[in-house]
Amino acid sequence: MTVDEPANPPAVEDGRSRVNRTLTVGEVIDRLSRLDHSLPVVFDAEDEPLGNYGVRDVSVVPMQRESTHAAEPFGSDVYHDVSDGSRQVSDYYDEPRPVALLTMNRVRTPPRPPTGDR
Repeated sequence: MTVDEPANPPAVEDGRSRVNRTLTVGEVIDRLSRLDHSLPVVFDAEDEPLGNYGVRDVSVVPMQRESTHAAEPFGSDVYHDVSDGSRQVSDYYDEPRPVALLTMNRVRTPPRPPTGDR
Protein backbone atom coordinates (compact mmCIF):
# COMPACT_ATOMS: atom_id res chain seq x y z
CA MET A 1 0.00 0.00 0.00
CA THR A 2 1.11 3.53 -0.66
CA VAL A 3 0.08 6.96 0.59
CA ASP A 4 -3.65 7.57 0.02
CA GLU A 5 -4.23 4.03 -1.32
CA PRO A 6 -7.29 2.55 0.39
CA ALA A 7 -6.69 -0.84 1.98
CA ASN A 8 -10.13 -2.14 1.19
CA PRO A 9 -12.80 -1.05 -1.26
CA PRO A 10 -16.32 -0.54 0.12
CA ALA A 11 -18.08 -3.88 0.51
CA VAL A 12 -21.49 -2.27 0.11
CA GLU A 13 -22.01 0.37 -2.58
CA ASP A 14 -25.12 1.86 -0.95
CA GLY A 15 -23.77 4.32 1.63
CA ARG A 16 -27.07 4.14 3.53
CA SER A 17 -26.88 0.38 4.07
CA ARG A 18 -27.01 -0.70 7.71
CA VAL A 19 -24.74 -3.70 7.07
CA ASN A 20 -21.92 -3.92 9.66
CA ARG A 21 -18.81 -2.69 7.85
CA THR A 22 -16.48 -2.64 10.86
CA LEU A 23 -13.26 -4.51 10.12
CA THR A 24 -12.48 -7.62 12.14
CA VAL A 25 -9.25 -8.13 14.09
CA GLY A 26 -8.01 -10.40 11.29
CA GLU A 27 -8.75 -7.79 8.62
CA VAL A 28 -6.97 -5.04 10.56
CA ILE A 29 -3.94 -7.27 11.21
CA ASP A 30 -3.85 -8.32 7.54
CA ARG A 31 -3.91 -4.72 6.33
CA LEU A 32 -1.35 -3.51 8.88
CA SER A 33 0.97 -6.46 8.10
CA ARG A 34 1.24 -5.24 4.48
CA LEU A 35 2.67 -1.90 5.64
CA ASP A 36 6.16 -0.79 6.63
CA HIS A 37 6.47 -2.01 10.23
CA SER A 38 8.20 1.21 11.31
CA LEU A 39 5.15 3.39 10.57
CA PRO A 40 3.40 4.92 13.57
CA VAL A 41 -0.26 3.84 13.93
CA VAL A 42 -2.72 6.72 14.29
CA PHE A 43 -6.50 6.65 14.70
CA ASP A 44 -8.99 9.23 13.50
CA ALA A 45 -10.59 11.36 16.23
CA GLU A 46 -14.23 12.37 15.80
CA ASP A 47 -16.32 14.41 18.21
CA GLU A 48 -19.80 13.55 16.93
CA PRO A 49 -21.82 11.42 17.32
CA LEU A 50 -20.89 10.57 20.89
CA GLY A 51 -19.57 7.04 21.25
CA ASN A 52 -16.80 4.72 20.13
CA TYR A 53 -16.39 3.92 16.46
CA GLY A 54 -15.64 0.77 14.48
CA VAL A 55 -12.55 0.78 12.25
CA ARG A 56 -13.64 0.68 8.61
CA ASP A 57 -10.37 1.40 6.82
CA VAL A 58 -6.60 1.31 7.14
CA SER A 59 -4.60 3.62 4.90
CA VAL A 60 -1.21 5.30 4.67
CA VAL A 61 -1.34 9.10 4.79
CA PRO A 62 1.19 11.86 5.46
CA MET A 63 0.82 13.50 8.87
CA GLN A 64 2.86 15.70 11.17
CA ARG A 65 3.41 14.84 14.84
CA GLU A 66 2.93 17.47 17.52
CA SER A 67 4.84 16.53 20.65
CA THR A 68 3.50 19.34 22.85
CA HIS A 69 1.82 16.96 25.30
CA ALA A 70 3.99 13.86 24.77
CA ALA A 71 6.11 14.24 27.92
CA GLU A 72 3.23 14.73 30.35
CA PRO A 73 2.42 11.77 32.66
CA PHE A 74 -0.69 10.94 30.64
CA GLY A 75 0.51 12.71 27.51
CA SER A 76 -0.02 11.68 23.93
CA ASP A 77 1.35 12.29 20.49
CA VAL A 78 -1.03 14.33 18.36
CA TYR A 79 -0.88 13.96 14.58
CA HIS A 80 -2.12 16.60 12.13
CA ASP A 81 -3.25 16.12 8.54
CA VAL A 82 -0.84 17.94 6.22
CA SER A 83 -3.14 18.14 3.19
CA ASP A 84 -3.91 21.75 4.17
CA GLY A 85 -0.22 22.56 4.65
CA SER A 86 2.27 21.51 7.28
CA ARG A 87 3.28 23.41 10.37
CA GLN A 88 6.80 24.80 10.69
CA VAL A 89 9.19 22.17 12.06
CA SER A 90 10.19 23.16 15.60
CA ASP A 91 10.61 21.78 19.11
CA TYR A 92 6.91 20.87 18.99
CA TYR A 93 6.36 19.77 15.36
CA ASP A 94 8.25 16.99 13.61
CA GLU A 95 8.77 16.71 9.86
CA PRO A 96 5.67 15.33 8.08
CA ARG A 97 5.89 11.58 7.45
CA PRO A 98 3.64 8.69 6.48
CA VAL A 99 1.53 7.03 9.17
CA ALA A 100 -0.84 4.05 9.20
CA LEU A 101 -4.25 5.61 9.79
CA LEU A 102 -7.13 3.61 11.28
CA THR A 103 -10.32 5.44 10.41
CA MET A 104 -14.06 5.04 10.85
CA ASN A 105 -14.62 6.23 7.27
CA ARG A 106 -14.10 4.27 4.08
CA VAL A 107 -13.16 7.49 2.34
CA ARG A 108 -11.20 10.03 4.33
CA THR A 109 -13.18 13.09 5.26
CA PRO A 110 -11.80 16.45 4.14
CA PRO A 111 -9.47 18.08 6.67
CA ARG A 112 -11.01 20.44 9.18
CA PRO A 113 -10.34 24.13 8.59
CA PRO A 114 -7.36 25.54 10.52
CA THR A 115 -8.24 26.81 13.99
CA GLY A 116 -5.48 29.40 14.21
CA ASP A 117 -3.25 27.24 16.43
CA ARG A 118 -0.28 27.26 14.07
